[in-house]
Amino acid sequence: MSRMSKPRKRMTGMQHMSCMLLISSATCAAAPAAAWPQVALPPGAQTFDVGQQLLVNGLPMQVKGFLSPEPAARLVDWFRASLGSPLVENRRGPSTILGRAEGTYYLTVQIEPAGSGARGLVALTDVPRMMASHGETRAEEARWQARLPAGMRILSLVRALDGGRTSEHLVLQSTGPLASSRHAVTRLFQHDGYTPGRIVISPAPPGATLYFQAPGREAMAVLTGGDAGLTGIVLSIAGRTRVLR
Repeated sequence: MSRMSKPRKRMTGMQHMSCMLLISSATCAAAPAAAWPQVALPPGAQTFDVGQQLLVNGLPMQVKGFLSPEPAARLVDWFRASLGSPLVENRRGPSTILGRAEGTYYLTVQIEPAGSGARGLVALTDVPRMMASHGETRAEEARWQARLPAGMRILSLVRALDGGRTSEHLVLQSTGPLASSRHAVTRLFQHDGYTPGRIVISPAPPGATLYFQAPGREAMAVLTGGDAGLTGIVLSIAGRTRVLR
């Protein structure tokens, strides 16, 4: 497929984190860039990169996002016609998810309403590579889990390589209250050589955003108090380049 779309835009930090959380609910991944099938986008769509390489809960992927002034229902019809058959279609909340096999790859398109238009994500899965990377990802999660204090567990781990910088996004759950969880996260980053920076406290809903700096690296932790004394934590870490396998 060779239809062209408008020039790509770069995401802001908040857009990138929103995409990471959206991706972590999908089941898709990718292969080396030279071998990826080319996926056409609807006319008028504006694209943005989510990451050159991602690992989401063990799935290697490449993902491209897009925004369109067309309503979501019209985009779903366009992709149905463009992708052809056989096509798997599912609904998840406001999102429509289309999927089909492309040789040894699996293509996923996720579309949802956004204002008067729609937004979406296109991802490709290299199934053989997904199976080969399973053990390595479990080892990475185990490495993180061993460093976390008692009562914290990993819900999701996203690793990305984009523009020569790597980033990691972790979603954690802590059985401790907000204050003790905040201190535990601060100690974790200090142990890794980070210097604590600005702290933003949110009274309602109860929460805190922590910023950390280190030479060539930066990190942010967003904590939210929940029911039954649990605390939700999202860690976002960016820094030096290393190849994601």
